[in-house]
Order: sequence, then structure tokens, then C-alpha cells
Amino acid sequence: MTSSDAHPAYDKTIGRPALPAWRRAVYNLLSAAPSLATATSRQMVDVYLPPALRPPAPVSALRRDEFVTALVRLCADRPENAEALIDVMTALEGDAPHVRQLRMLCDQRLAQTRFPEADFEQLRTLVERVTVEDVQGIAAASTEPLPAALPEYCDDAWSILLHLLRRNIPMHGIPPFMSFLEYLAAAAPVAEGNGIREWTWALAQKSGRVVELEDCRLMAGRSVGRPGTEDGRRLMFVLMPDGLEDDVYVLGLWRSDGRNHPPDLRDSGMRLRRDDIAREVSERFAAALGATRGRRTTKLTVEFWLPMALVNEPVWTWCRVDQSAASADEEYTVVVRSLDRLQSPQWSTSLRQHWVVTADAMEQGQDQAVVPAVRAAAVTERARCVVLSEPPDKSQGKRELMAALDVGVPAILWNRFGNSPALLRRARAVVAECSLEDIPLHIGRLQREAGVRRDAQVALLWDTPDHTLPTLNPLVTPDEAAAP
Repeated sequence: MTSSDAHPAYDKTIGRPALPAWRRAVYNLLSAAPSLATATSRQMVDVYLPPALRPPAPVSALRRDEFVTALVRLCADRPENAEALIDVMTALEGDAPHVRQLRMLCDQRLAQTRFPEADFEQLRTLVERVTVEDVQGIAAASTEPLPAALPEYCDDAWSILLHLLRRNIPMHGIPPFMSFLEYLAAAAPVAEGNGIREWTWALAQKSGRVVELEDCRLMAGRSVGRPGTEDGRRLMFVLMPDGLEDDVYVLGLWRSDGRNHPPDLRDSGMRLRRDDIAREVSERFAAALGATRGRRTTKLTVEFWLPMALVNEPVWTWCRVDQSAASADEEYTVVVRSLDRLQSPQWSTSLRQHWVVTADAMEQGQDQAVVPAVRAAAVTERARCVVLSEPPDKSQGKRELMAALDVGVPAILWNRFGNSPALLRRARAVVAECSLEDIPLHIGRLQREAGVRRDAQVALLWDTPDHTLPTLNPLVTPDEAAAP
């Protein structure tokens, strides 16, 4: 056997190989593996193999070619056996080139069992036509809010797609690979993108996921390639009602270092009385800010996910720290997010629809930047920001806030201590000059300029459909979920 025969270059254009071709490719790669080169090393491999992968004859009685042939046959019969074999090879040989090629072959073997041959070939052709920059970033964006790190061998759209086909998914939701295809289509040239969209639409119709696909398509179109706050750091304080006592809340803390860094849960489950929240949050914020000092200059967004009872709390004052705790170029924006809107399917849908309509109106110069809450009902499809006449802990302010959430207005402003005509004028000037995504940044500057004056205590509730609160929903294997 020549060197070229022993190390065949894996051709990603193989697509859906006939089983004999797949067996030959796996056989050649295993035959060249150092861990299978000697009788002693093969015996070590056999010790680690699960029972379903062990050849019927003792390994000591088999030559290398016989042992490899037995492994290939067992892997071809059951794709999960190939997974187990590659796990053993990775443990013994690390991320060697032939192990990565085996992993790719395994991913492809599993993928080809999920679609009819014609559909699989069409998908392969569509994806391989697309050339985009930062395909790993697109994959991470498509799997938010909890993107998983991709293996090193996932260096192009096809290898990423094959990997995502193996990812666990919610029982009722869009699979990660479909979300990735939509985001890839949004970043691709028009012709190639439309071809991918037609493929995913046909699949969504077959599997009953049309609504989920439409939502994903809207988000993909608005997020891929768009600059904004999504690439910065996020610190998320979540205060959930305890459910047992009226003035007790459960504090959770998430942190994300940007699009390519999955949010991680730093703390959860601390029960706090309402009077103790400010002190605990201030201490945790100061600690989080100090821990990252000097490491990054990316802007920080501090999000408070609050129930209706807490939306008028002075969260901006909770985040005031000594200048010594922040670097000279540190700038952070504080924003309230609506926990009630997140938990309401109706309000979440209204937000997604309003966001898209308003963004389109902004492009055409037909939107209304800021309107008083009493007039919001007349301009629901064009208002990007509403100003309440009273704080939402007052009866009139609460009614106006509920009405704004009903129609999906993304940004809601008020003065914490009552109505202020000057607030409306300042907010109109600030919001009129910025995009939907940048509203928190500009209002944050207004807050810092105003300081602690009672007539300028600007509060902002702002939500975006692109970034929701990370959740740890139960996941199932693709085979357990509804068939794609």
C-alpha cells in the first residue's frame, strides 16, 4: 500500500457516498492509524471498545487487516458504533488529521440516514456553492442564546452543517441545522441564499415547522452582518418572583463575552428580599467589573430582567461604582428587559413583528421615533419608542406600559418620579438619531449626563428579539424529536 493509499485526502464533495465507498474510506483511514499498527496497541483499543464494537474473534487472533475489516463492518451496520470508535480513537490519538477525517465521515454517514438521497444531494450542492466570511460566527449566531463551540474540523459550511445535524434539540422547535441554514442564506449572495431558503421551506412544510422557520428567517435577516450591541459583553441580572412570599425574589446572574462566547450561568438561586436586592446587585456588579478590568475594551451592556413589580427600581444607581473599579475607557449601558414580555408568547410575537415593521419603516423614513403613550395606539406600526405619562408603578403608567407591550413597541421611556415634558423633548432628540439596536447606548449617555436630578431620572425598558434570556431547556436527540 502506498502512502497516498494509506492517507486518502477526504473529499468533502463525496456527498452521499455509496456504502462500499464509505467503507473503503474508513478502512484506509483506520489502516493508517498508529493505535492499530501493532498487536499490543490493538489489544489496548479493544479494551476501550464498547461490547457492540468488539469483533467476535479474540483480537489476539486477528491480523491488522482482519481487525480493521471487522471494525468497519460493525460501524457500517450501526452509525452509533462509528461514533463510539471515533471517541476511542480521539482518546488515544488526540485530534490527529485522520481522526478528524473519520469524524467527518461519521457525521456524513449519520446525516445521510436522515434525508432521502435526492434531498441530501440537493442540500450538499446548495451549501457548497456558498462562500461567506466568518462561517463559524454565523453558526454561533444561529444557535444563540447558547451556542456550542464547534470542533476544529468544522472549518466550512458543509462540515458545520453535518455537525449540527447531530446536535440535540428542543422537543418542539427548529433544529440547529435548519437555523444555521437560514443564517447562512441571509449572509450568502441572493441567488444562493434563495436556493437554500427553498430547501428549508420545503422541509418545514413536511415537518410542520413553518411558523418556527418564519420566525427564524426574520431574525436571520435582521442579525447577520449587522453591527450593533450583539458583539459586546453582556451581564444579565435576572430577578424572578419567589412565588412563596410577595417581597422575595430569586437572583440569577448570566455573563457573555460576545457572540462567539456562549453565555454562562455564574450564579442562580439566591433568595433576596426586595430591600436587599440593591446591595447584593451592586456588590456583584462591582466584582464582575473588576474581574474583567484591563482584559477587554468591548462595551458592556448590563441587562436587568425584571417582572412588572420591579421595572421602576433604580437599577442605574445599583450600577454606580467608583472610577477606580473601572478602566479609563470602560463604558457600560444599563437597560431594563421585560421578564413578562419574555414569558408571554403573545407579547414576544408582537415584539418580533413590530421590530421588523419598524425597521422597514425606518429605512423608508416613515417611522415615528418617539411618541407619548396616549398616542401610541394610533402609530403602533411605526413607533420605535413610547414615553409613559407616569411611572409604571402608578396605575396610569402601568396601563400605558401594558398597552405598549401589547403592540410590541421595543423601547419604553419614563421619568421615575413623574411626568416631565423636558424628558420627552430630550428623548425625541436622542432616539431620532439612532437605530433600534442603539437606543440603550444613547439613552445611557442621557442618563449619565442627567446625573441624579429627580426631574431627569430617565428609565428605559428595551427589548430585542435577537437576544433573549439564555435558558437551559431539556434537550433530546434528533431521533427523539419530531422528524425533520
